[in-house]
Amino acid sequence: MSTEDRRTGGDGERAHAGASAEVVESQVAKTLEDSIAGIDAVDVITSISRAEQAQISVRFRLEKMPMPLPPGA
Repeated sequence: MSTEDRRTGGDGERAHAGASAEVVESQVAKTLEDSIAGIDAVDVITSISRAEQAQISVRFRLEKMPMPLPPGA
């Protein structure tokens, strides 16, 4: 099975030629979701599996307040 990576913004999209939506979900999306879920700062994981591709989006929790800008910045 050939693989092609495409990355746009914060989302990763991965295409798999000839794979059914079920194969993409079980062999790609679920595996990646399980790995990503182990990251402490992950808030929400969503995925869409279609024939030949999976799209997974991850939202992270902000755990520290951003540093304030220095005066005059």
